[in-house]
Amino acid sequence: MAAISFTNIFDIINIPLGFLLRFCYQLTNNYGLAIILLTLIIRILLVPLAVKQQKSMAHTVRLQPKLQALQKKHANNKQKLQEEQMKLYQEEGANPMGGCLPLLFQLPILYGLYNVIYHPLLYIVQLSVDVKNRVVYDLFSILKTTYPSVFGKMSTPSQALSNGQVEIYAAKLMPNHMDKLSFLPANVLKLDFNFLGLDLSVVPGWQISIYLLIPIFCYLSSFIQVWLSTRINKENNIAANAPGTGGMNIGMMLIMPLMSAYISISVPSGVGLYWIASNLIMLAQILLLNKFYNPKELAEKYDRESEHRKRERAASMKAREERLAASMRGGQSEEEAPERDEVEQAEEDIEGKLSKKKLMEENRKRLAVAREKEELEEQVEEQNPSTENPPHVNSGTKRKKKRRR
Repeated sequence: MAAISFTNIFDIINIPLGFLLRFCYQLTNNYGLAIILLTLIIRILLVPLAVKQQKSMAHTVRLQPKLQALQKKHANNKQKLQEEQMKLYQEEGANPMGGCLPLLFQLPILYGLYNVIYHPLLYIVQLSVDVKNRVVYDLFSILKTTYPSVFGKMSTPSQALSNGQVEIYAAKLMPNHMDKLSFLPANVLKLDFNFLGLDLSVVPGWQISIYLLIPIFCYLSSFIQVWLSTRINKENNIAANAPGTGGMNIGMMLIMPLMSAYISISVPSGVGLYWIASNLIMLAQILLLNKFYNPKELAEKYDRESEHRKRERAASMKAREERLAASMRGGQSEEEAPERDEVEQAEEDIEGKLSKKKLMEENRKRLAVAREKEELEEQVEEQNPSTENPPHVNSGTKRKKKRRR
């Protein structure tokens, strides 16, 4: 079997999803169960992003009063407002874009699955483009007689290849017409699209049929998911604290379910099944995240961490001021060196938690003080050449040389 190759930029997503769906199908030997298992694997892989989103939501709600104060203070200076907002996020360890990550990943995955389901010969059976085209060519006459409403008026296989669903139809015919496809190996993967009496390759459309259950369940599962999220947010006082969140949630309750139902009507039922399974798994995930990463509790935790960071910064500033004052006074004896070393070590531990930029600024200040002290000592020596250096100058020189070593 020829290895599949990249034919467009979306194959970055399509090919891995195709491998994963193929693995799930070989494991379950059922197309519907394979899609459900694939959905579960994807949701598990996205759990870290969901946790990040939950934490980001807690940060955003907690910082709303401060952000609103900044908006009032810098209402006429947008650039300053952005700078202050980013500074606040950095100080609080928050990421304003953290809540968008799950959505940014879910949309490409949904589009990739759409491509995989529409092109099963390429991504699931994993035939090369040339072999896939040959399958369509050799099955063209059977495609015309089996699906006359789709291929009946076509005169050449090339016309059939222009149909977006031709691979689905060809994949359905393959198991019963292997005699016409002798160029394929005997162990080639043969797909069965049936699941609980439904053919998951069928597009539900707007006609009254049992396949309309797919978009109906898409709508219901999506509505329940958004409703549950809104209710939990309200219980955690998120809608009250975050401006516009209440209206946004109401809009999502109305728009998102309808959008999912509309899309599932116009794509193969396998895509709709993925959406239903994803919504149901999300329901369980929302409940678990609210239990283990409750926004209220996270906000309280972040408040404590913020206060701790403020105390550390205050202690660091105080220690630096004391050390700079001591350096300016000078004249410490050698016996005080161990005590000073302990203080410096404690300061270094605190400074280790600061940003690299702040450390560089502090180092520049230290060097400036050392240079000023060295110049002062040189001036004293020049003014008193015949007099021995006083003890405090000698000790300072020793310390300076020690630092240089």
